[in-house]
Amino acid sequence: MSSTETWADDSLARRATPLPSPRTEGPAGPTPLGRTTVLPRLERDGDGPRVVRSAQSRYDGISELGRGGLGVVLGARDQDIGRRVAIKQLRDDCRSDKALLRFAEEIRTVGRLDHPNIVPIHDVGADDEGNPYFVMKYVHGHTLADLLERLRAGDAEAHAHWTIPRRMEVFRKVLDAVGFAHAQGIVHRDLKPENIMVGQHGEVHVLDWGIAHRDTSPDLSGLAGDDVHDDRVTHTRDGAVMGTPAYMSPEQSRGQPIDARSDIYSLGVVLHEWLTLSHYLAGIDTIDGLLEGVQTRPLTHPMQVSSPLQPTVPADLGWMVMEAVHKDPASRYPSVDAWIERLEALDLGDIPVQCPFTFQKRVVYAAENTIDRHPLLWTAGVLVGMGAVAATVMAALTIAFLAGAVLV
Repeated sequence: MSSTETWADDSLARRATPLPSPRTEGPAGPTPLGRTTVLPRLERDGDGPRVVRSAQSRYDGISELGRGGLGVVLGARDQDIGRRVAIKQLRDDCRSDKALLRFAEEIRTVGRLDHPNIVPIHDVGADDEGNPYFVMKYVHGHTLADLLERLRAGDAEAHAHWTIPRRMEVFRKVLDAVGFAHAQGIVHRDLKPENIMVGQHGEVHVLDWGIAHRDTSPDLSGLAGDDVHDDRVTHTRDGAVMGTPAYMSPEQSRGQPIDARSDIYSLGVVLHEWLTLSHYLAGIDTIDGLLEGVQTRPLTHPMQVSSPLQPTVPADLGWMVMEAVHKDPASRYPSVDAWIERLEALDLGDIPVQCPFTFQKRVVYAAENTIDRHPLLWTAGVLVGMGAVAATVMAALTIAFLAGAVLV
């Protein structure tokens, strides 16, 4: 152990040895994000222990983690609490009044969403130039986009781990998060694999609520300023159309008013890709082409999308996906809760008969339920059936033998 040790917890209050009065040190240099540490630390040197209050930069080791249409996400270490955090700021080229108000709306929106599958906000602040930021929990993990890339590349380890049932476990948690948001009057409007993260312990988080709409969101249409300067097809486009073209609903792509059913369509596209490893608009590389494809190109039933890398998607899951991606909002699930109910029913063997494959699965599940509920009756039925088969075989053999004897 070195001669200097540092702590930042309540162990100082439990020490029996009196300590000298705290010594205050000035800032060691610039303070990124305009914040300094406030908690004391204990130092030991040749003169004995001392409590030191130093005004050093609170967030250290700042590095960029990623950026989107409006903001940039930074990784840093909180030197007061001693943990890794994520910090989101507006991009330098998105500092209009409209972008600033939208950023403030994102903070207030996420602040209302106290849910285990939505990353919480720890703090808000402003840097030395007055530009706001907010501090979030740092999640170690991978986005669905990262995992899809590995699965498409044929990564054997990824395929062994991310079986169809495990992928559905992840998606169920996504449904829980989005359904909770809808219950609070909040529509995400930008659901896509890049905005869904799976942590190293299996936790699932729905990210980036930057263009989410609340029932009480202010109307920003009269304000000048461009929110977005990135026209890549996987990024957000603002103006009459807001969202990511490859994952938005038809009504969203037309710039029409939307509700929770628009998120349901986006979730259906995400699940279709998550299960099949194929995007239904693959091959289109322009925004206008994507917007047209959203209107006119139907999704192929997941069971009909073949991949040499994985088994065929079960028919019942495929039909469940197809119900979410109708072009007409009135034909989709009316709510995320209704979708969850459908998923729970499938888990219990309540499978709607929509094709020969779902009929077979329903018969098999019904047989399994009969075995569980009436094991003795099922056993008796099997024995009777086996006896009937044996009797039929014996009768056939006897007839054949007698026929042969007559011929002789």
